[in-house]
Amino acid sequence: MRKFYTILALMSLYVASAFAQIGMVPIERPVTLNEALSLVTAQYESGSVDVFLKEDVFSWVFFVDEEPMKGWEHACCLKTVPKKVKAMKRQ
Repeated sequence: MRKFYTILALMSLYVASAFAQIGMVPIERPVTLNEALSLVTAQYESGSVDVFLKEDVFSWVFFVDEEPMKGWEHACCLKTVPKKVKAMKRQ
């Protein structure tokens, strides 16, 4: 009986998600440099990071120096943000 209710619940979720997408169309939206930079810098509480940009064809690539005063004796990272994102929009 428990298996029946599980299957019923999953089928209900599937039907509900199908109805939620009626009237929705996929779109591609560009991501600006300012948006991408805001996404990267928002991940750090302190503003004491250095961020360098390397523009790629399909994405914004940021080199982030998390501890700029330590020279090269620490870890650093690359953050990638796509230049276009897909979203759903109501007609």
